[in-house]
Amino acid sequence: MEVVKYCSAADGFRFKAHVQAVIGHMTSLQIGDTKLSADMKVRDPMNANQADKTIQVVGVLNLFQWDLGITDALKLSAQISYASKTTVYGMLLNGIEKTNISVSFNVYEYDYKNKTYFKSVNTNDQDLIGYIEVVGTQRTIRVASDPSTQVDEPRNYTFDLGVIPNDTDQAVHFAVSSTDKMARQWGIKVGT
Repeated sequence: MEVVKYCSAADGFRFKAHVQAVIGHMTSLQIGDTKLSADMKVRDPMNANQADKTIQVVGVLNLFQWDLGITDALKLSAQISYASKTTVYGMLLNGIEKTNISVSFNVYEYDYKNKTYFKSVNTNDQDLIGYIEVVGTQRTIRVASDPSTQVDEPRNYTFDLGVIPNDTDQAVHFAVSSTDKMARQWGIKVGT
């Protein structure tokens, strides 16, 4: 079994409470020693009826995917800013030596019964710690060199990342409604 959440980047950038689309935000990201800035200001779906409630994010999610195995990679795809794109692209061109990752994110869905948004997948405001996934000899990290055509403004670029857990017990949190929540283990603790 796997969990796949396709998020609407367009609705993530131009949130409208009445649309009730699945949206997501990458709230923090650090690659090696480089922390990307949360330089995108978007509406907070948890305060859907208050247009002035905004949050700062690193990116607006397109996709969350996980096969639910405790050592399986988390796959994230997001739209990031020009500044973040140039940072990541420079890291890729220079060769990423430190592959440690620290990331947090939220995926939001609408609860039609309780008439509210809820976090359907999230890190519970904690950073998940891991490493860039390697498939064969290729690291699973990419950034588009051209801007997205999905959303023209703000200028944004598609960023894809696979993250495998480090050797600690961590949790990814899920919900199927605003009241029905659970967590799944990600990673295995090694040592004492």
